Amino acid sequence: MKTLTHFFVCFVALSGLVLVSPAFASLYDAAKIYKALNVKEVNLNPGIAGSSRTEKAIGGLSCIRSLLIAPGSRPSFACTVDNKNEDPEAIYSVLKVKEINVNPGIAGSSRLRKSVGGLTCEKSRSVYPGAPVDYQCQIAE
Repeated sequence: MKTLTHFFVCFVALSGLVLVSPAFASLYDAAKIYKALNVKEVNLNPGIAGSSRTEKAIGGLSCIRSLLIAPGSRPSFACTVDNKNEDPEAIYSVLKVKEINVNPGIAGSSRLRKSVGGLTCEKSRSVYPGAPVDYQCQIAE
């Protein structure tokens, strides 16, 4: 009986960790990415009654908002990246989120980050005249 009680207590404790721990939660949130993109929204199906599909796209990143026009319906969101046409600099420049200095106080280099809904873009460079700027973006799945 004591072993069974111990097992039950451990099971409940571990279950709580899984429900609360952010390490187990998905970072991907296409709705947040869609809302953070400061680009023009394009209507993908104008004139079609009963549904709405809009897209925000830049630098190979495409986010679509779909909505069935009905009482109580909620929009769904999805984002994809076309790796062949990816332009991390363009994506970075239109993200309307706070820019974070990743390594403040480090002399000789600069690394800034914008992150939203599992999309993380970084702008980095060595600090010397004429140094190239490097942009990278990754999206969580």
